[in-house]
Amino acid sequence: MITESTWPTRRILPRLVASALTVVATTGAAQEDRHEFTFQFDVRFVATDIERSFTDGGLGLGRFDQAHEDLQLGRAFLDYRGRLAETLDLQVTLDAYGDADKNPVDVSESFLEWRPYPSSGWRWRTRLGAFYPPISLENRGPGWQSVYSISPSAINTWIGEEIRTIGAEVNATWLGTRLGKAVDISLIAAVYGWNDPMGVVIFQRGWGIHDRQTALFGQLP
Repeated sequence: MITESTWPTRRILPRLVASALTVVATTGAAQEDRHEFTFQFDVRFVATDIERSFTDGGLGLGRFDQAHEDLQLGRAFLDYRGRLAETLDLQVTLDAYGDADKNPVDVSESFLEWRPYPSSGWRWRTRLGAFYPPISLENRGPGWQSVYSISPSAINTWIGEEIRTIGAEVNATWLGTRLGKAVDISLIAAVYGWNDPMGVVIFQRGWGIHDRQTALFGQLP
């Protein structure tokens, strides 16, 4: 059973995921004209013994507390991925969680990605904007969701709460396997700013396991 941990907890938090809709629209015959929209609306039934959750200004490790039981909005998001040019893509993710955040709808990621064609055994990727660093093999779904469970691992929960690159990132990959070698090697460099110090949330209340990502312009109590 997939559950959201309250750590510690005495009752399971069952969730009902209402629907997930993906619409793909292609204009023209060329692949570079593709625009893809993913919309998901997630409703859950909550039963918990947590006292005052962190989303309501408390120290509870789960998203929901005893004052927010029964049917609750888990997440509603709209994810757009569009090809602006042959090697240039745009991605924007809008989120709503239905809790006490300052903004009812906010942005969790927004960036341009440039991928020129590989040359001389090297493949380059440059991203500019606000995005997650290439850390997780777990959260690979639309809207940076885990593809294995509703709640990701504790470390990915923390990344979703505190980590976001706001700046530019360059990824250079040497394609050794295409040159008869045993491995590919990637080098990643980034320039970023406008970030709070990492680890503050863990210091204040410890590790949590939930699926709420911090928005770029939001603010919880």
